[in-house]
Amino acid sequence: LKSLYAKYGNFLSLNSYVKCHDPALTKRIFEAQRGGKDKKIYSKSVGSFTVTAVRDLTMGYDSRTTDGKPTLPLNLGGEMITYYFGEVEAEVTLRTSGTEPKIKFYSEMRSADGGEAA
Repeated sequence: LKSLYAKYGNFLSLNSYVKCHDPALTKRIFEAQRGGKDKKIYSKSVGSFTVTAVRDLTMGYDSRTTDGKPTLPLNLGGEMITYYFGEVEAEVTLRTSGTEPKIKFYSEMRSADGGEAA
């Protein structure tokens, strides 16, 4: 296992959810992530961390591709936005659940220096 950590680094993950029983509120939360209804103006930072890229599988947008279109299929019927933080090798995905009144988040961070550094 140590040889894998040495080659690829350590990865930390934190995943959870919040319940939201109001679909209109959930919609407003994701619209705010985009800068308003039908917009694609995403945050440039989260706290002290710079957002280096954004993929929005609801709106069909990916700032990492030359044409701005994602290579993954769209998330029809739900919401899904991923923020990338290249400087710290991290990403955070926010999405709605397809079966429950939840907003889920998934985060992952790579650390070449070990788990505690991340």
